[in-house]
Amino acid sequence: MKVRAPAELNADAAAQLAASALAGPPGAAILIDLTAVDSLSLESAAVLMTLTRRCHAESRPLAITTSAPVHRKLTLLGLDNVLPLQPPA
Repeated sequence: MKVRAPAELNADAAAQLAASALAGPPGAAILIDLTAVDSLSLESAAVLMTLTRRCHAESRPLAITTSAPVHRKLTLLGLDNVLPLQPPA
């Protein structure tokens, strides 16, 4: 299941994104598309961490594609080693 994020990803939008992703069939692969995101709050990064832990616990494949600014921010936060990030194209 592919879920695309809006240009600004705040905590509320991230929570809605995660809920939409988890609404798919159990065990289905999830692709979170952050390629259109210019602005990512720290709270939304926490939501992505929670989603990653939940997918891992449920053995659900998860991939997160990012824009260059989002990839840079998550890397600076050290989350590139924890989140299943796909580098920006």
